Amino acid sequence: VYTRVVGETATTQATGVQVVHAPIAATPPVHSSTIVYDDANSLVWNVNPDNGTVTAIDAVAYTKTYEVAVGNHPKTLALGPGNTLWVTNKTDASISVIDRSTGQLVSTYSLPYASAPHGIVIDISNAIAYVSLEATEEVAKINTTTGTVLSRLQVGPWPRHLALDLTRNRLWVTRFISPDAAGEVRAIDTNSFTA
Repeated sequence: VYTRVVGETATTQATGVQVVHAPIAATPPVHSSTIVYDDANSLVWNVNPDNGTVTAIDAVAYTKTYEVAVGNHPKTLALGPGNTLWVTNKTDASISVIDRSTGQLVSTYSLPYASAPHGIVIDISNAIAYVSLEATEEVAKINTTTGTVLSRLQVGPWPRHLALDLTRNRLWVTRFISPDAAGEVRAIDTNSFTA
């Protein structure tokens, strides 16, 4: 904006930025990650792909509380319902479920053979996990109560990480390798499980 006082030749300039966005959601989005903070147990969990384990570090004392053997080449993890931790195991094509309060492995669920699961996010309120299957170019929708794959959706090559926006019913899928022109992100409607 330029302004000038009547009768003077000098002008004054002011620049401003106004950010316009949708209302901030009461429930923040969740995303796949190699490390998560477990507020309920005051632990920080991380994957150890080189030795097939997951480690829990005490967030106050900074000491190792648990190291749990999971499948081969764990990639990402997510806080699940009932004080559980869900871990994708890429080479084994499986999901390991750990009790966060005891550090015990409680379940292992098989995924389609050689599907190379990578990212995982969980909709705790609807008992649904979403897992990217990199080798089959899909996202799987999984019942967290039974571990059953409810549906699989083709999303294109190299799906890796996921972000879940429960307020807008959207699952965002990133690609490991995008075309040269630009990076690509795929949006999935979680109500209809369609892209």
